[in-house]
Amino acid sequence: MAGLDGAQLQLWDVPKGEIVLTRQRQDNVHACAISPDGRRLAYSGGESYELTVESLAAPQKRLTFPGGKRISHVAFAPGEAGYNVLFRTSPVNPAAGEWRVFRTSDIDIDPA
Repeated sequence: MAGLDGAQLQLWDVPKGEIVLTRQRQDNVHACAISPDGRRLAYSGGESYELTVESLAAPQKRLTFPGGKRISHVAFAPGEAGYNVLFRTSPVNPAAGEWRVFRTSDIDIDPA
């Protein structure tokens, strides 16, 4: 996965050397992650301070959460049912950042 200047997020199949998914954004991508099961993509960037989580099987199914502050890190971690999405906000003083968590089992973005 690559977040490029020019506000583009690319998901690559490295062995094949092919781009399999592209997302255009209005501003730069600062953080991105794919769930360990390969079903979800989470990304954030720019001045909008939003975190987007979407289904890779149905990209039109996505949820966007306000971050409130710049998001510097995104990760997936095992949860009770599915995965949790963790993201770290990064204000001007990185030591003052905080981790936030939500459960993907609480959201319905997977195809029916």
